[in-house]
Amino acid sequence: YVEQEGVVGGTTTIDGRQCIDYTAYNYLGLAGDADVCAAAQHAIQTYGTSCSASRCAGGERQIHQELETLLADFLRCEDSLVFSAGFLAVASA
Repeated sequence: YVEQEGVVGGTTTIDGRQCIDYTAYNYLGLAGDADVCAAAQHAIQTYGTSCSASRCAGGERQIHQELETLLADFLRCEDSLVFSAGFLAVASA
């Protein structure tokens, strides 16, 4: 495996060279953003680090409903649904 240095985004550093990274899921470039990191730390303190089962298997938590309400408000639509993976979105259609 090739070791990457630092926060992965549109580019990454490998052996001291900056390279384009076509494999990162950091599409919006927020992985190293200070506000996002602080929110993640708060979420870990509140909810822990377990991924647990999917919402379909393990039930939902208040944070799911809060996120969907915020997204619906932001998008100015009646409601929203959030899926944990693209496959789940396609499979539910």
